[in-house]
Amino acid sequence: MPGWRLLRLRGPEERDCWELPSRGEARLGRAVSGEPAPEIDLSPDAAVSRRHARLWCEGDQWWMEDVGSRNGTLVDGLPIGGHGPVPLESGAEIEVGETALLLARPQWRRLRRGDMAIDLEVAPGLNYSLVHCGVPLVSRLAARNTGDERTEAARLSMSVPGYAEADDVDVPMLPPWTSLEFPGPRFRFDTGALESTVEPRKARLVVALAGVPLAGEDTSGWVLAHNEWCYAPEHWVTLASFVLPNHPIVVQLAHDSGRCESGREALARVHEHLSQQWDIRCEREPPNWASDSQRLRLPHQLLLYCDRRAGRGNCIDLALLIAGILEQMRLRPIIAILDLGPSRHALIGCRLHTASILEPVIAEKSRVQEAIIWLEPTACARSPRTDFAAAAAAAEAYLAERPFLFAVDIAAARDEWITPLPFAGEPQWSAPVASAIEAAEDTAAAIGPLPTGVVHLLIGLLGRENGVTQDVFSGFGIAPDSAGEALRIRLGSQTRSVGRTGRTEHFDHALAAARATAKRCGSPFVTEGDLLRAVLQVQSSALDKALSALGADRQQVLAIATELHRTAAGGSTYSVFSEFSSAV
Repeated sequence: MPGWRLLRLRGPEERDCWELPSRGEARLGRAVSGEPAPEIDLSPDAAVSRRHARLWCEGDQWWMEDVGSRNGTLVDGLPIGGHGPVPLESGAEIEVGETALLLARPQWRRLRRGDMAIDLEVAPGLNYSLVHCGVPLVSRLAARNTGDERTEAARLSMSVPGYAEADDVDVPMLPPWTSLEFPGPRFRFDTGALESTVEPRKARLVVALAGVPLAGEDTSGWVLAHNEWCYAPEHWVTLASFVLPNHPIVVQLAHDSGRCESGREALARVHEHLSQQWDIRCEREPPNWASDSQRLRLPHQLLLYCDRRAGRGNCIDLALLIAGILEQMRLRPIIAILDLGPSRHALIGCRLHTASILEPVIAEKSRVQEAIIWLEPTACARSPRTDFAAAAAAAEAYLAERPFLFAVDIAAARDEWITPLPFAGEPQWSAPVASAIEAAEDTAAAIGPLPTGVVHLLIGLLGRENGVTQDVFSGFGIAPDSAGEALRIRLGSQTRSVGRTGRTEHFDHALAAARATAKRCGSPFVTEGDLLRAVLQVQSSALDKALSALGADRQQVLAIATELHRTAAGGSTYSVFSEFSSAV
């Protein structure tokens, strides 16, 4: 990928762009015999001084200074001569002599057909999470006539074959040496193709004018896996989409950690639970071939072996998991990313009170060193597992001693509509759900020629030992076994029409709603709780009559089922971990 550059907007030079050095300064001027040529040689523009201006970068900020040129220097139309160094933003227009230049970030690409130049600012990566967060694939677009004759009107098209296609842009006739900027085009994405991407691959943005592909700089980039995070600065905020507070595993962990009155207590409880009840091994990120992204482990990929409470992950995987638990507890998690030289490191924190000014991305270290309790996430792992006090002290030391890159305030990101990422794929039935569906169909077949409906599903759910359905109905003082038998007798007494078999629309609607709920929560499995809530939300008169016969109220049962882990009796034998396969 090219670095920062100066693009020619107009001028007599034959060159179209000049690469800028990553270190040191670049001199702008005009080469003359007997003197070293400047890095940005704008010959043959005679209105440019031999030593005209200098340009350099400090940290992430570009600066420019006129060094006593004869005709002066303009930045975005304002003279800078005599003002010393002035800051430059990406896209700044610089005028020296008869030449106009554009300061372009590495994401800028210039394509051409004759004198018509098309400038685009293209995202460094594309995947399901970026589309979900609304990150534009092309954020800036400009058409420029760089010749002495007017250009004809034409239609501009863009696509990433197999993944995205943009609405066409009508480019009008342009007079000589004029430019026209357009809003970033609206792309239509094939989310199914992006969801199914499990390994990064190269793809090219194809840009055509009047049906003819444009030539110029390489517009290829990475299409990333659905669980990859692109850490280009403009995408930092998208890290919040990988915090999944409603994932079933996260909900269970929040419940198991207990109620907490403060962020400090919550972090301590979560640390204690993960370090004492789970065997988590520190492990590097999964293999990755894109240099500007990182593969992340979602909760079911981090806590891979729910049946024996074991898992594996690194600092950012654990930080995302703990952030989801804190958010599920209605607290304010924040994730900080530090620069360790050869690698980056993540810390997890929790605000102790609501900040007066909320920003999704915080770039100043001083703003995260007060009113936030920090934790070293890998301290939850078995090795090198430490207690909460030591884990908090380690995080504070990291924050004080290591270069700070940025932090993401999850609540503020939610205000910017960076919502949790849905599961990329189609959630499968967990073993308890598959068993309940099979039991429903067996019940329908045993009773007689009656379509399989939501009452049959409820009977199947009631038959799951130590399941959430049994917990919910036990809270009403209803014995699950007797309830299931009562419903079977009720169905058996109903008038049946011979030939009415198969599934009812309500049955199919409940299954589809349960799967949609699991997908929204970021879960690869439809859990028993998902299916129970879906059944209770179906507007079925048969279900209403069945619940009434049991002495249960639909809304009360639904409210308790929504909690998943709490019953009217106050206890629970159900754990969502039993629904997750170790093969995920």
